[in-house]
Amino acid sequence: MRRNIISVFLKISSLLILLFFLKSACAVEFPNDTIKIGLLISEANYIEARSGAELAISEINRKGGLNNTPLKLVTRSMEGPWGTGANQTVDLVFNEKVWAIVGSNDGRNTHLAEQVIAKTHVAFISAWSGDPTLYQAFVPWFFSIIPNNIQQAVALVEEIYYHQKIKKVMLLSDEEYDSETEVKSFLNEVKKNNLPEPIQINYENINTDFNFLFDNIKKNDSEVIVIFGQPQNSLKII
Repeated sequence: MRRNIISVFLKISSLLILLFFLKSACAVEFPNDTIKIGLLISEANYIEARSGAELAISEINRKGGLNNTPLKLVTRSMEGPWGTGANQTVDLVFNEKVWAIVGSNDGRNTHLAEQVIAKTHVAFISAWSGDPTLYQAFVPWFFSIIPNNIQQAVALVEEIYYHQKIKKVMLLSDEEYDSETEVKSFLNEVKKNNLPEPIQINYENINTDFNFLFDNIKKNDSEVIVIFGQPQNSLKII
């Protein structure tokens, strides 16, 4: 659900930020007839992210591009064996010679891209992962347009425990890397504020028995459920 609803707007926003960055950092004249912008997606069938980026590129070009130079989107998928993400980032930088890269990737793949960015100095804008360790590397060319997991945890805990006065909380999460880091940040914030510890239920992202999952949810009689998981299963649960 997150990818369906928010991703399009994140890509548009990130490209507009990128446009501002390029205007500030680049010369008035461009040596080529197009300005290539890379897009990294987690899987080839994630068409929402691609469609959002294409829409943003189309809007920018309709208004004259950047200094009368059109933008061109070059998309690469990170699916495949471990390390594919780094290889695809290298391909965008050295073979496609993109000016900057927008990433719609989980934390692990974004870390791979960040390692390449740290050495090549090509601007990277993350539009998905909130993994706080991405920002702790202090790479000057790495940007994000979303709050990290620690910031999100602070906001969630404040709203649930203090504004809504709710004490019986359940954390429902799958086994993905990003979900684990989100849960960890939430629990740390709860512990730091000496608040009642939430009930935790984990489920497999594949072959999930949702009836069993729902029975467990009912038994715990929580007042609020915080879901950390992949969009498809999160939508089913909702």
